[in-house]
Amino acid sequence: MLKHVEAALALGFSSFSSPLRSQLLQYRAYAHAARGNKTAAHLDIREAMKLRTGPDGEHYVLHSLILLGATHGLLGEDKAAEAALTEAVETSLEVDAPYPISGAYAYRAWLFIRQQRTDEAMADCRQFLELMRSNDYRNCFAWSPQIIIPVLRFAVKHDIEAAFARSLAEKRLGLDIDHQGMTRPLIQLRTLGRFEIWLEDTLLIRGRDLTPRPQQYVATLIAAPGHELPRESLQEAMWPDAGQSSSKLYALRNRIKNVIAARHANIDVEAYFALRGSLARIEHAITDAQSFSSYVRRGLQHWRHNELWHAGNAFYAAHLLWHGGYFPTAPETDLVRDYRGELERLNQKRVIVWSEILIADGDIDEAVELLSSYFESDPTHNEVASRLHRLHFLNGDPVAAGKILQRHQAALYREGYPPEEVNCILEDICTDAGSFGSLLSP
Repeated sequence: MLKHVEAALALGFSSFSSPLRSQLLQYRAYAHAARGNKTAAHLDIREAMKLRTGPDGEHYVLHSLILLGATHGLLGEDKAAEAALTEAVETSLEVDAPYPISGAYAYRAWLFIRQQRTDEAMADCRQFLELMRSNDYRNCFAWSPQIIIPVLRFAVKHDIEAAFARSLAEKRLGLDIDHQGMTRPLIQLRTLGRFEIWLEDTLLIRGRDLTPRPQQYVATLIAAPGHELPRESLQEAMWPDAGQSSSKLYALRNRIKNVIAARHANIDVEAYFALRGSLARIEHAITDAQSFSSYVRRGLQHWRHNELWHAGNAFYAAHLLWHGGYFPTAPETDLVRDYRGELERLNQKRVIVWSEILIADGDIDEAVELLSSYFESDPTHNEVASRLHRLHFLNGDPVAAGKILQRHQAALYREGYPPEEVNCILEDICTDAGSFGSLLSP
């Protein structure tokens, strides 16, 4: 953060605006405080306050008070921090500004937690989380893990919006918080087009580090609801033709454990790949497949409500996660096969619906790029081929349109389609080349 604020101050634009320079100096003071540079932080605070000479906008005053309180809090100057944050809260009663004031409540809650003022901390935690949840926020003003993690731990421990607090910790901070307020970093299971296990910024293992059976074990559990299965069900899924003792499952789990331990001896693998009692499960984990599915379903819901801008944003977030089909190197079980199919269908729907949104917005090149990317992976898909052909045709590029037909024809022949059926499919595409469907009417 400090280098970005320094760069902004160096540009010189702030010299034309006292409020802007004051705000940047307050950000720099905050950055210095976070690094423990007390003298530098105080110098910036004093200069920032001098620049506040005229009448300032309400939102600017609110931001300044929150940054001032946050900076004093990081410096351990609790009295000054509380005064600034309390003034910010009182100012917010006159201003409709839920986003910045959520930050004020978070920082004041953190301050009260540190001072063991439990009742006041609980009240501010509740205000912070209710604002975040009711406005569907995933960040607050001046969001910092150093501040937010203790607040979320406190909230879960005291059952204050606990489910939402845990969800924030998982999605924004990569942490699991248990009911006692203890945290554990989540492992990240990247399964779309590859297989990798990450813990924070460390790659633990990738697909080539495991033989097919351990990969099948992981892929089946990820595909299961809640990432868990009764041991008997997992055994039946992996060895459907013969009964096996649970020792086989322990052997597979231990193989995963040993591969990770050989590279990262300090990782408690059993905390993530659990075999307890009658259940096998993956715990404290977040998967790209699950996030992808969530984004696509959210996008489809927005689309059905004709909220096309929001739908496009959700589809773009899903697009960043999609690198190919689910766990391509894992041997299939019924669960793995079904989950692969579900994700493929969601991806197809995402591409079709998003392309229509892009076309309606006039973003033809982006629609072509999106459809072409999908067509590269599945040239047999009739609807994608049809849409690409129509776009090229309407753009006055019959050569590109013809190449789509040729590739689609060749792919269908490779799949064993009879010539008569292939000819009918191509004729339908050519007939339909001048019009688009009605997908934008959910």
